Amino acid sequence: MSQDPPSSRRQAWAWALRTTAFALLGMLAASTAAQVASPGDRGLALAVLGQGLVFLGIGAWARPSLAVGALRRWPLLSLGLPMGLLSTWVGEGVSGLLGAPAEGWSLLSQLASGPESVLILLAAGIIAPLGEELLFRGAIFGALARAGGVGLPIVGSAALFGLMHLTPGHAAAAFVSGLGLGWLRAVTGSVWPGVLAHALNNLLWWWLVRSGAPSSPSPGPEILALCAGAWILAISQCPTGSSVCVKSEPF
Repeated sequence: MSQDPPSSRRQAWAWALRTTAFALLGMLAASTAAQVASPGDRGLALAVLGQGLVFLGIGAWARPSLAVGALRRWPLLSLGLPMGLLSTWVGEGVSGLLGAPAEGWSLLSQLASGPESVLILLAAGIIAPLGEELLFRGAIFGALARAGGVGLPIVGSAALFGLMHLTPGHAAAAFVSGLGLGWLRAVTGSVWPGVLAHALNNLLWWWLVRSGAPSSPSPGPEILALCAGAWILAISQCPTGSSVCVKSEPF
């Protein structure tokens, strides 16, 4: 006997919340263990790596679809750069509005430019994008999509992704980037464009920090024009209505 939509939605949310709580506990445990075992910058870098491995493990355990999806829509990963810039500006704006210190951004930049830069490159540029996308845009997105519709899996997975980042600025930035990554997942029918967009965004941040350039350049005319061009390219290829590939995988 088929379930009614409200019941299906409740079950999907319950599973998504349990999985997120499990990931949060694993993330905190891995972070604490790394910093106890190796105090200082090395421990902090290992904590970032450990968090990514936790997400990767839970995401793989939940068995998300690894389908390639609609290849003709893969150019939408050009959203990665404007998504990353917008999320950073939003996060910094929220931190400034609340009077919260930007210690998290400064700490990561310090690690990326210091002796642990290669470890941060591995953790933030490869492991974290893969683990976070498999978990949030793979398993959790898929669970919420079973309740039907497009908005719930996109917004719901983005909200849970934001909550995982704990501090207000990081949570706001992650929520905005999660909306972009969730939309990318929906219109391509695959988690892999999001993995690439996420990785390219993090790798660009790492390269900017290593080169001494600002990791979140102010939105001047050139930056705004670049973002507008990427969004126009993406919107021109955006499917509509029933062609949105939310259910292109066997949930």
